[in-house]
Amino acid sequence: MALITNLGHLLDKDGCIPGMSKPVRRLAEYLGGIVKAVTTRQGDGLATGVKCRRWPKNNRCPGEIIAFIDRQDCVSWSCPACGENGRISGWRSTTWDWSVSA
Repeated sequence: MALITNLGHLLDKDGCIPGMSKPVRRLAEYLGGIVKAVTTRQGDGLATGVKCRRWPKNNRCPGEIIAFIDRQDCVSWSCPACGENGRISGWRSTTWDWSVSA
């Protein structure tokens, strides 16, 4: 199952993470970290330096997220170790979009 996320839906009108539950905040920061890593690097399918968030069978997944910007301008990401994957839309002009800063 893929995690399909519009990052803009997790931010308030000022582009900040609003007061939300700890799990939702952690998810927003995790996805944001993937976006930041992708937008600071060039190329396809690059390691992001972001550790996988999954804990299969109560053991932390040893994988590192691989990600790229796809043709629909979404960040497509996956963990080669456990198979967790997803797509992030709505990331442009967020605090994690470093493509405008680079």
